[in-house]
Amino acid sequence: MKSVFIHLSLYCISFLFSQNSIESEEIRNIRLNNFKDTYVGKTIQFSGPSGLLTEGVLTGLSSKNLIVLIESDKVKFDHSEINHIYIMPKKAEFLLASSLALVGATVSYLTLLVLRENVDYQQKASFTCLGFTLGGLLGKRTFYKPLRIDISGKVYD
Repeated sequence: MKSVFIHLSLYCISFLFSQNSIESEEIRNIRLNNFKDTYVGKTIQFSGPSGLLTEGVLTGLSSKNLIVLIESDKVKFDHSEINHIYIMPKKAEFLLASSLALVGATVSYLTLLVLRENVDYQQKASFTCLGFTLGGLLGKRTFYKPLRIDISGKVYD
């Protein structure tokens, strides 16, 4: 009985002194600091409050502004109205998607050779093109897409 009372009292004390919520501004600051530490020097794209898409290289981040290098100009953008930033894919993602297209073409060609004995040129070409197309679509949808970073202060349950 004494053990149950101790456990119940510890549970009540921990419930009373626990932090019941975090303000959204604190979450936003944590996300912005993590974004700054990870993505400075990378190509980003975001939609501002006016709805225009802006793309450039992230050079810095302050408490109020994103500093983006567009061509040769450093431009400051207020990030209070920006909820999502997209990291654009690079050459490695393109090569990965392209290699998946080549693998698709090879697999479809070899499958055709295994399943049929007498294969003419038209069947080889059509199966190879079909495999290349499907592999390319799969690679593009899987690997060659922008990475979406949420910098809003919203908490998702």
